[in-house]
Order: sequence, then C-alpha cells, then structure tokens
Amino acid sequence: MGYGVPVIAFASGGLKETVKEGENGYLFMKLTGESFLQSFKQLNSLSSEKYPCNEKNARKEAEQYSEETFKKKFMDFREG
Repeated sequence: MGYGVPVIAFASGGLKETVKEGENGYLFMKLTGESFLQSFKQLNSLSSEKYPCNEKNARKEAEQYSEETFKKKFMDFREG
C-alpha cells in the first residue's frame, strides 16, 4: 500500500485492521492457494465503479503508519 498498490493479504493480525475490503485491497480467509486465487480474480474482475479499490486509497491508508506520522503522534503524546 505504501507504493499506492492495492494488496491481497491473508486475513490475520493487523492486516484485518488496515486492509479495507474493496477500498485498498482484498483479504482471503483461508491460507490456501485457492482462497488467494479467488481474491486475485475478484481484484481483477470488479469494476472501479462498484469497488473503488485504487492507488489513492491504498496510499492514504499506508500514510497513517509513516515515520512522519509516528513522530508527530509520539511528540503529541509526549507533550500532552
């Protein structure tokens, strides 16, 4: 997502919080090639009108975890 590319990822850990289905990527539920392939086909077949999974959304999500954002939040916490 940091490169502005929608992702396909296994639904585990923090990925369930950062990957927004259809907005910046797709999650697959089973750790199998078939489950991954289903998500891959979904990403390729859906129109941008139905699911606005695009570079802008992917990059926006990644920026929430940038070094600059971390520093700002840390300093705000420290001063607050």
